[in-house]
Amino acid sequence: TVAEIITATPDGKTLVYTDSPGERIGFIDITDPKSPKPAGTVALSGEPTSNVVLGNYALVGVVTSKTKAEPSGHLAIVDLAKKEVASTCDVGGQPDSLAKSADGKFLAIAIENERDEEVNEGKIPQLPGGTLVSFAVKEDGSVDCATKKVIDVSGLAKIAPEDPEPEFVDINSKNEVVLSLQENNHLVIADLATGKVTANFTAGTVDLKNIDTEKDGIISLSAKKDAVPREPDAVHWIDDERFVTANEGDLD
Repeated sequence: TVAEIITATPDGKTLVYTDSPGERIGFIDITDPKSPKPAGTVALSGEPTSNVVLGNYALVGVVTSKTKAEPSGHLAIVDLAKKEVASTCDVGGQPDSLAKSADGKFLAIAIENERDEEVNEGKIPQLPGGTLVSFAVKEDGSVDCATKKVIDVSGLAKIAPEDPEPEFVDINSKNEVVLSLQENNHLVIADLATGKVTANFTAGTVDLKNIDTEKDGIISLSAKKDAVPREPDAVHWIDDERFVTANEGDLD
């Protein structure tokens, strides 16, 4: 078992984790936190990338892509009481990060359609590009597939604008979603109620000092690089006006 993304049920008694290699999600009983116990698994028809728990359901992004040039995937709606997949919603590509709104009304999914690092040394564009997808959530925590909105985030970044590479999403209390386009070095804000992009801007660059730049098996923190793209990965709202980014770098 390879546990990756972990969330908790509303009662705080169960953890739900993704197991991508095993193509399943698993449950851990933490009724007694000092003595956690395995509580079963649910098989999925693909690799889970992220999950959130809303009401009686775990909502799981599942990748079913045959190749990176043919990205596909769905949202699995897992009944927590029955521990089975109740239904699925096609998301039109490879889902990555998921986020739920604080009021429980919306789910946002970053559809990455990630690049193949073996093609053209991993450089982009590599179509098809990614998108941002949202769903309206029912009172019981399940999702109506018919409410799916596809928010186009192409044509915004200076770097490969035709090939957005969405990575991570988070939602503030105004139901605004922030989306990182990692390899594009760009950030997008969208309103989930309207399904419209309301702002977008570059993540900028940073000058790095005292770093190792040579792949020679020796750690030597003596080099520098100027104007390095931040390439943000995770994003998280601090409040309704500010968010922070974890700038992994990746492509450059």
